[in-house]
Amino acid sequence: MNIENIQINLEPGSIFYHYKNLIPYEYIGPCRIQENGKWVEAVIYKEYKSLVDSGLFVRTKKEFLEKFKRR
Repeated sequence: MNIENIQINLEPGSIFYHYKNLIPYEYIGPCRIQENGKWVEAVIYKEYKSLVDSGLFVRTKKEFLEKFKRR
């Protein structure tokens, strides 16, 4: 199955948890990034209610859906 074609309801403000450390992250919105010279779908996210502003993160949509899950 090609995870890039999976349609997941990614709503801004949705909370996802990292599969390994279980830290919550808030989905901000979609974007596109270059990977190996090709534009791919990506997501912008940040730590949820963190006491320290760690900034924004960007990953490919494929990697995000592999490593983050809703609870």
